[in-house]
Amino acid sequence: DVVSFDVSCFYGGVHGDNCATVIVGDYDDDEQQQQPKTKFESKEQQDDFITARRLVQAAQESLNAAIEVCSKTNGQPRYLADVGNVIHDV
Repeated sequence: DVVSFDVSCFYGGVHGDNCATVIVGDYDDDEQQQQPKTKFESKEQQDDFITARRLVQAAQESLNAAIEVCSKTNGQPRYLADVGNVIHDV
């Protein structure tokens, strides 16, 4: 299952927005086993599930890389292309 949170506010004349999407409930609680609880009716359904998990992982890695490149400026300006380049590398 996928759960999305989206919170917006207007405070002191400034708009703020934050959102997150997480996958819940598809792994056993025992971190050592990491076996999906989800039961699949076909190999195709299982492949789709794995593809979706990989997409979510790539999106998280892209976000982390973009934040890192923006936070390590060393006094130098950053450009949109810098963010795009690190996302492309993921």
